[in-house]
Amino acid sequence: MREHKLCSHFFRKTHFSENHLRQVERAEAHFGNDPATNSAVLLSNSIVKVNLIQAFCAIVLGNIAYFLLAPSLPLPRHRPFQFDVGMIVDFWFCLVAYGLIRTARKWK
Repeated sequence: MREHKLCSHFFRKTHFSENHLRQVERAEAHFGNDPATNSAVLLSNSIVKVNLIQAFCAIVLGNIAYFLLAPSLPLPRHRPFQFDVGMIVDFWFCLVAYGLIRTARKWK
């Protein structure tokens, strides 16, 4: 199994995506390859923050799209605190927004 250079006992190729490994390599180039600099911890924290912001934006954008389009969709009336088709459609809008955000970030 090919291991990554930085903190090889923590970062194994099978556990992380190629995008994550590219970010780790960029951090190595910026911070150096010395594990004492904790560049992996800094990188991990920044990745978590970026993912959190992306998820939050996807939820907000998905809900905005849903509430703008909901009157024109042929959905039954929503009953509060009950699972219905509108919740699935709302989730789908959020999922699409998240996919668009992730795709746009990969194109950068």
